[in-house]
Amino acid sequence: MQVNISAIFSGAILYPSAYEANYCDGVCGDPENNTSLYLTSHARFQYYYLSIALKPSPPVPRCVPSSYSTVAMLMSEGGNTVLRIFDDLSASSCQCL
Repeated sequence: MQVNISAIFSGAILYPSAYEANYCDGVCGDPENNTSLYLTSHARFQYYYLSIALKPSPPVPRCVPSSYSTVAMLMSEGGNTVLRIFDDLSASSCQCL
């Protein structure tokens, strides 16, 4: 997901004008049929619980960010140009939770 910084922060951010935020979304597939999924123990238990139809049922595990990367930005602050590092601004990997 490309974020157009210049459209959001007019003039405050000098560089970059945009960055790749990435995102994780969607329902995770069935772990029995897809061994490539990275599921936490919690998500595996949710699938097991759903498979035996106990009530109340937990929600189906969803794909969420599991790690993030930093993004550096040159900003204009009080007439000065400063480098700011924003931690955890871009999703770099996903997992089922």
